[in-house]
Amino acid sequence: MPIKWKARSGLNPQAILDKIESAKSVSADGRVSYSAFDYHENFASIFSLLDIPTVISSELDVDALVSKGLGRAAKAGVLTKESVIRCLNDAANDELATSERRYHLLTSLSMDDSLPFRRLSYRAVQVRVVGDKYPKKYGSRREAIKFGSKGFSLEHKGYTKLIVSTKAKSVHGAASKALNGLDVIRALLSLFSNSSMELMGDKYAPINKIRTGQVHTLHSDTGGPATEIFWFEPNFVQGKPYRHKAPEVLRKNFSWSMGRLTSSSYRGAIEEALLRYVRALDEKDHNSAAIRLWGALESLASPGEARYDNIVKRCSFLFAEDDYHRQILEHLREFRNRSIHSGDQSEKAKTFCYQMQFYLRQLVLFHFHRVSDFASLDEANSFLDMPADGAVLRRQRRLIDRAMKFKNVED
Repeated sequence: MPIKWKARSGLNPQAILDKIESAKSVSADGRVSYSAFDYHENFASIFSLLDIPTVISSELDVDALVSKGLGRAAKAGVLTKESVIRCLNDAANDELATSERRYHLLTSLSMDDSLPFRRLSYRAVQVRVVGDKYPKKYGSRREAIKFGSKGFSLEHKGYTKLIVSTKAKSVHGAASKALNGLDVIRALLSLFSNSSMELMGDKYAPINKIRTGQVHTLHSDTGGPATEIFWFEPNFVQGKPYRHKAPEVLRKNFSWSMGRLTSSSYRGAIEEALLRYVRALDEKDHNSAAIRLWGALESLASPGEARYDNIVKRCSFLFAEDDYHRQILEHLREFRNRSIHSGDQSEKAKTFCYQMQFYLRQLVLFHFHRVSDFASLDEANSFLDMPADGAVLRRQRRLIDRAMKFKNVED
C-alpha cells in the first residue's frame, strides 16, 4: 500500500511545496539546502498532509523517510505533489527491501518476582526477564546514554530488568515493535493489578502500578549499542516495585487473557485500545490521563466515529443495571467534553480515571469472553447496539423469525 496525499476537502499540499521550493537551492555537486528559516515549519506541515500506511510507519523512521524523499524530489527538479509522492514511495521501497536485523531493547518494569513469566513470546517480540543485572555483553548501555542536564537514571531500586528482542529493518522499527509489544503485555497485567479505586494516597501519582523504567536502549546481537539514539519516558515517576497479592491468580488470568487476545479475529483493535489504556494511566496529570483513557474506550466502542452516545450505549449494555451505568457514563462524557472544549480541570479527575478504567476493563473482558462469537469489531458493536429491554428483544426476535420464514431461510 503506497504513501498518498490525504484526500480531504481544503487540503492543498502544493501550497506548502511551493514555499519549500522557493527556499531551495541545489549546489553543483547535487547537495540540497534551504535558505528560509520557515522551511522547518513547512517541513513539519507536510506530515499532516500525508497518508502513510502502518506497514511503513511501523518499520521506518518517518521523519528521516520524508526528509529523504523530499531531498530526492528536490534534486530531480521542481517540487510537485506527483514528484514528491513518487520519491517518497521510492525511498520507502528501498528501505523496506533491506534485510531485517535482530535487535534487543533493554528496559525494566516496576514489579518484583511476582511477574507471571520469565520468558514470553508475543507476536514479533520475545521478552526475557534477567532479574537485577543485565548480561555483561550489554555493559556499554551506560555509554549509550548522554546524561547531561536531563539527569536520566538507569537504575530503579527493586525494578525487574528485561530484554525485549525483535527483528526489524531499522532501529526505529525495532524500538516501536519492542515497546508496543511490551506495553500490550503490561496492559494485560494492569487489567488484573491496578487498584479499582483509591480514596487516599498521592493524588499526583500515576494509576498504573506496573510501569517501565525511565530509559530504554537498543542493542545489536553482540551487545553493543545499535544506535546513538535512546528512548525515555518523558513523564517518568519512579514507583514502588509492585507485588501482586496472589501471584498464581495473576499468572492464570494473564495466561488466559493472552490466549484470548491471540485468538481474536480483531486483535489489532483490542491491542490499540490496550496501548491507549496503559499509556494513559502512566500519566501523573490525571486530567490528561482521563482524556486519553476516554480515547481508549472510543477506539473499541466507537471506532472511527465521533459518536459518544455509542460509547455510553454499548458500555452500559454490558450490565444488568444498564440505566445506572448509563448515567455514570454520561457524567464521564460530560467531563471529557468540558475538558476538551473549555479546558476545565477537575480535582476529581483521578476518580474519573478509575471509573473509565472499570468500563474499559469490562469492555475488554467482554471481547475476551466472546472471542468466538464475532467475526469483527463491527459485528461485536452491532450486538452491543441491541435493545437492553427484554420485551423489545423478544419482539425483535419474533420479527426476525417471521422474516426468515417469509424469505424461506433455514436455521
